[in-house]
Amino acid sequence: MKKITILIVVSAFLLTGWTFAQPVPGKKVEFSVSGYFSSFKYENDHDATDFLNIPLRLGIFLWKGLEFEPEVVLTIPDRFKDTGIVFRANLAYHFRPLQKTLFFVLAGGGYGNAIEAMTLAADQEKGVTVFNLGAGIKQIIGDSAALRLEYRFSRSSWSVASSTWWNPSSYLSEHAVFAGVSLFF
Repeated sequence: MKKITILIVVSAFLLTGWTFAQPVPGKKVEFSVSGYFSSFKYENDHDATDFLNIPLRLGIFLWKGLEFEPEVVLTIPDRFKDTGIVFRANLAYHFRPLQKTLFFVLAGGGYGNAIEAMTLAADQEKGVTVFNLGAGIKQIIGDSAALRLEYRFSRSSWSVASSTWWNPSSYLSEHAVFAGVSLFF
């Protein structure tokens, strides 16, 4: 499965290399944000646990539709003392099949103190390495905004010894869908 996923992403990059796909002509910077709120309660707990997760991205278009997109995933828990944070750098390429619609593929990696699971960055009090592949769509609205929908496959790895509240193994693979808004400058 991993080889097929890598083959699809590499093929998409190669097949779209000929297409000019600057999302908004004249704009070189993209700021995007999305929010994810989760509240869950175990059967015997009296209080629910709430999480607010905020992935922030600031992309810089390097050439035509090629974008360097650093990202910060920040999770602020209400019941646990430690905030989880992951810094990631993605390289994305956009191609335009329709006038106001863009498709993109991305690949990247990063490092932080947290394991990302269910779009939450759960603090592990140690270094965590993250690699991801993804694809998505942006629908341009007006002259400087877009709605963004994205799929990502992520793989996190870390050392096993931990005394934190959640530690399933030394690695975690995740499939996730994100929705957000982009602004172009």
